[in-house]
Amino acid sequence: QYVIGDHIFEVKDKGAGLFPYVLRDNCFRIALSRPTSVSLPMAYVQLSSYFMSAVSPSLADRILRELLDQLGRVEPTTNVSRIDLYVDFISDVNMESWNRIAWVTRAHRVDSYAVDGKFSGWAIGLGGVVACRLYDKTLELESSGKTYLQELWAKCGWSEGQQVWRLEFEFKRELLTQKGVSTLAEVLSHLAGIWSYATTEWLRLTLPAYSDKTRSRWPIHPLWQALASVDWEAAGGPLLRRFSTSRAPD
Repeated sequence: QYVIGDHIFEVKDKGAGLFPYVLRDNCFRIALSRPTSVSLPMAYVQLSSYFMSAVSPSLADRILRELLDQLGRVEPTTNVSRIDLYVDFISDVNMESWNRIAWVTRAHRVDSYAVDGKFSGWAIGLGGVVACRLYDKTLELESSGKTYLQELWAKCGWSEGQQVWRLEFEFKRELLTQKGVSTLAEVLSHLAGIWSYATTEWLRLTLPAYSDKTRSRWPIHPLWQALASVDWEAAGGPLLRRFSTSRAPD
């Protein structure tokens, strides 16, 4: 273990790639480079989804900086290597009611999945610089155990037993750099533009008009119109009231 403030980190027995040291608690997975390294950043950090359900990105960045300041010299800006933007929603639409051709996308892969014979969702562009997943989040919770999400859903009107779907886009650093958003501040100020690119240019769910051979002219599915119009300029959804940094074993 390694203690920094109120964070008790597990020190992993192996490094990660070029980073020889890895610390982990309930908030962060911190991969540290060697003090003599000149080509690598001091730290490569992954924030847990549980932690991000309790604090804003800006507050998370400040907490992380305070931790890293006790380990070494931190650069003035935080560069983002990956972001996941998602919306959880309830709908009467049958998510299996269309086939692959309804997805008009720049990606090369469109996959559908099922668990124990029950349709679980779609995945588009896995492995690329942009990827999308539309999946049954309530079904996924049965295996992941992320029941803390139910508290957030309930604050937005969800009732136990209702099926929740998640539309999630994963953007890797190559795409963010292409769009001119590298730092955390730039990313946070361009969320609406990034979401718009994903839901209008990179991927669209359509109502196939087989008489028209030009798929780009096919009408947009009403569900997709609603999802593409999510307001990323707003403050966002509710956050968890309680959160523990502890990741102690049972």
